[in-house]
Amino acid sequence: MLLSPDSDEEERSALTEAKEFLLDELSGGGRKQSELLKEAKSLGISERTLKRAKSEIGIKAAKEGFGEQGYWIWPLPDTAKDAKHTDSRDLAPLNDKRVENPNPLEDGKEVFDQSIVKT
Repeated sequence: MLLSPDSDEEERSALTEAKEFLLDELSGGGRKQSELLKEAKSLGISERTLKRAKSEIGIKAAKEGFGEQGYWIWPLPDTAKDAKHTDSRDLAPLNDKRVENPNPLEDGKEVFDQSIVKT
């Protein structure tokens, strides 16, 4: 069954709302999963949508404690802490490897080994 354009737009809107909720709620640090699910539900955000938002933001749940006293924490990834209104695709960690001169040509002049030139 195909979704109508309206339902597709509503789904994207719900996902955006869920991402904004998580970014706001986690801006001060990780929170218990159970608390987040309860608060989201009270705002009309479904568990499924909240977990999709979690995945798109790149949140990795971490287990705190052991046994029955243990619980799951959802912390923001480092790259998302200041990204309140960014596209989730922008939240991927940056590759910080820099290459000084990735081009074998310098200033547009071809660099070659004179010893292989035949005259």
